[in-house]
Amino acid sequence: MVRAEFAIGKLDLEIEGTSTLKAFPAETEKDERAHALKLGFEAERGGLSLEGNVAWQRKLFPNDPAEDELIADWEGTATFETEGFEATGSFEIKTTIYPNNSARDNTVLARSLKLEWALARADCTLSWEREATGYPNAPAKDKLVDEFRLVLEFAQPGFTIDLERKATTYPLAPAKDKLVWNAEFKLAKGIAPRLSLELAASFAVESYPNQPVSDRVASELELAIEQKF
Repeated sequence: MVRAEFAIGKLDLEIEGTSTLKAFPAETEKDERAHALKLGFEAERGGLSLEGNVAWQRKLFPNDPAEDELIADWEGTATFETEGFEATGSFEIKTTIYPNNSARDNTVLARSLKLEWALARADCTLSWEREATGYPNAPAKDKLVDEFRLVLEFAQPGFTIDLERKATTYPLAPAKDKLVWNAEFKLAKGIAPRLSLELAASFAVESYPNQPVSDRVASELELAIEQKF
């Protein structure tokens, strides 16, 4: 591995290169040669910080060329922070090419946004994530995943609400579409000196818009009482 780090003003840069060779005498189809190069940066000014990198990787399997991979990966994150509030946004684009098996070629585009702030009586976290996977030579496998999540944490009386919605869609195979709702509630409270109670309840609804026969609902309730001597 070779690595170099240097700074230009408030910008920190990093370059890293690696080369590996793996041999499996008893399973030669796993033999692998890999080469990778990564360029990264970090910068910060006031309450804003930025970081990102771009990486290229080449994997070769001399005795199983159908597994050869060429990978390009771009990602970046921006964070803004001030008193009582923080926002983070990120993205990643990862392309994988199989020179000898093009049906597996794919590109993944991932984006996310997370907001955290302190309310009068609770801490709130709101997040969104989207991941789209495309297969240029096998579009029936294309997939889109959207996820929203809200978490509220009340210091008194130690109560947490966690709500999540996750939708998975297949543009050219809608029979596989799925929607999941999750809700979790937790309570931790002292009810007497050295005596505490913990209560947790969760509910999940999994539905298939185009195959309702597969829909299902699940729930769970837990109660724990702890006595300290």
